[in-house]
Amino acid sequence: MSLYQHQPHPHRLRNVNHVHKAEQQQAGLNQRFAIAMTNVCQSMSTFWLIVIAMFVWMVANALIIRLDPPPWNYLLVIGSLVQLPLQLVIMIGQSVLSRHQELQADEAYQATMKSFSDVEQIMAHLDKQDEKILEILEKIEVVPIRTTRKRGSDSASSN
Repeated sequence: MSLYQHQPHPHRLRNVNHVHKAEQQQAGLNQRFAIAMTNVCQSMSTFWLIVIAMFVWMVANALIIRLDPPPWNYLLVIGSLVQLPLQLVIMIGQSVLSRHQELQADEAYQATMKSFSDVEQIMAHLDKQDEKILEILEKIEVVPIRTTRKRGSDSASSN
């Protein structure tokens, strides 16, 4: 005889580090390039290299501006041609790299829902046990009146 039948939650825990690694190994050439560029460009040494290059570029523009016709307009276009694709590649790389955080968040949510389901089932099992204990106590006439326990009212009535 069983008082309660356990219903297991369908989610099985998984190691998201292995899932993410497998996804990255299946990534195409474009994604690998974006990840590599993002890893290179997000360092402080890259930042200082760009600052120095911009300083040299501004000094060169200040010296060239005195020439007639001024070619500095073309230098502005060249700077933009380098920065725009680099920004796009970094954004794509960040998107690909954020996949690991998405996997971790989803796994944490699923694990929490599994725990919540287990706690609900434990509470239901305990309620069934309480009912059975009260039934047994009534049969042996220890408890003359059957009382029903309501969830949440136990802590309020004990105060």
